[in-house]
Amino acid sequence: MTDSGLVTIDCDQDDVYWIKQKQPSFSSILEGAIIADLLSIDACEIDERYPIQVVSTGLPVIIVPIKKLSALKKVKIDHGIYYELIEELEAKGICVFSTETYSKRADINVRDFAPYYGIDEDATTGSSNGSILAYLKRYKVFQSKNLNLISEQGYEIKRPSTLYLRSIDKDMYVGGKIKKVPKGEWFLNNT
Repeated sequence: MTDSGLVTIDCDQDDVYWIKQKQPSFSSILEGAIIADLLSIDACEIDERYPIQVVSTGLPVIIVPIKKLSALKKVKIDHGIYYELIEELEAKGICVFSTETYSKRADINVRDFAPYYGIDEDATTGSSNGSILAYLKRYKVFQSKNLNLISEQGYEIKRPSTLYLRSIDKDMYVGGKIKKVPKGEWFLNNT
């Protein structure tokens, strides 16, 4: 159970765990100049073919399309502008993406920032990728009715990750594989 409701997870034959996304909501459209200042990049590096918009499939996020991977790499949040902006918005996270990627097999590169929640930058963000999938579908960033994409994230913080994005008609899913991390035990000494 999450704040946005009950989450069902399904596993396929390739060991990909899928979470069905809620139907998206699209709200505020934001100005490029303000967002460029917030991201510490030039406004011309934002892809003006698509809007900067608050999108939610459970957790609202500001989606920002960036033209090139080189610009995406330079993004650095200006915390003063960030906190002033989110004061007026339901969305507290900001997610930037580019269709230029590090890996040849990936379709988009994503960076996700949520200082409001104590996350300067997240290595893997299922909720934001769900909103990006809805955005990509709505604005026909990829010319297909149904999408089957690979999202790479976390490269700039040296924690590369992969998520899978899939839309089938009106249904949308975010998936990923689980990688076991080190396991250990703590022993407390009561003396």
